Amino acid sequence: QFKHFNYIKCYLVLLSFSEETFKLLEEKAYDKIEDVLVHENTLNRISNYCERILVLYNVKRQHSTSHYIIVKILEAIGDDIRDFLKYLQQKGTPAVSKEFIVDYKKAMDCLREYYTLFHSFDLKKAEGVYQGFVDLEKELKNTFQKTKDDKVSYHYLLSIMSRLRDTVGTTIGLNY
Repeated sequence: QFKHFNYIKCYLVLLSFSEETFKLLEEKAYDKIEDVLVHENTLNRISNYCERILVLYNVKRQHSTSHYIIVKILEAIGDDIRDFLKYLQQKGTPAVSKEFIVDYKKAMDCLREYYTLFHSFDLKKAEGVYQGFVDLEKELKNTFQKTKDDKVSYHYLLSIMSRLRDTVGTTIGLNY
């Protein structure tokens, strides 16, 4: 099956990219942004490869469109993280608040939760995961409204959460 093919590499690179970004934020090691951005380039190459395989086998395999959508969403999440890091690079003082770092970690925990859901799908669990994503997204929107210094950072985080929410729906469709 395709989902155990290079698909897993997309997840693993994205998880590594998100974790390295968290580490960078936590340690305030903004001088290492370029080093972390290498993950995004790798993610683009792997997802591009997966997309080509899915297009090639689209006619032969059931649900290949759903797989294609998920790969595109994972790549887009990587693009959001990349754009966030580039924003930090361009910002005069690239610091983010402690509250943002905590919220970033919550969002990346959601990414890991989705990774687990995808590989061991259960409808009830999917409903719970989806609801958890919606709840966190509401929490982030409230913080977005209140914050003054981290508005752009929260914008990227909200985009990531919206994309993660979309993956759950696509995964439900993939399994039914």
